[in-house]
Amino acid sequence: MYQVEFRKGNIGQGSNLVVERQNENGEYENLRAEIRRHNDSIFIFWSEPFNGRVIFDE
Repeated sequence: MYQVEFRKGNIGQGSNLVVERQNENGEYENLRAEIRRHNDSIFIFWSEPFNGRVIFDE
């Protein structure tokens, strides 16, 4: 498993998170990733390496 950690204070409480993977055409597509919260951290998990981004808005 791969993961990235964010602090709640950096992205805000109640933010919407979207994980996107870049496909071979250079376009981004939504990815279903597991999101867990623990204390003041938010962890996003996925199963394989990829080029992508995490988008959040309040």
